[in-house]
Amino acid sequence: MKSAIDELILKNSTFMENVTLNETYWQLINNCNEIYCKLKETLNEKQVELLDKLIYNHEGLEAEASELNLLHGFKAGIRLMIECL
Repeated sequence: MKSAIDELILKNSTFMENVTLNETYWQLINNCNEIYCKLKETLNEKQVELLDKLIYNHEGLEAEASELNLLHGFKAGIRLMIECL
């Protein structure tokens, strides 16, 4: 088993796969899906394509921000732990 530091540095982390998503998360997913379906019905093909690209890029931003926040929090936790020793 690799250490947590090795996993984060090598980007082979399994931390995210072990995250349990809560009921609020799934409710938000359902809300987004409903809004998407309603909006899509009002758009032409070109507009739907643009909307899909927008959503895809936004998801990429969220994934990147989540990873950076995890890494920042991990580093802050390590620094705090070292200072307490």
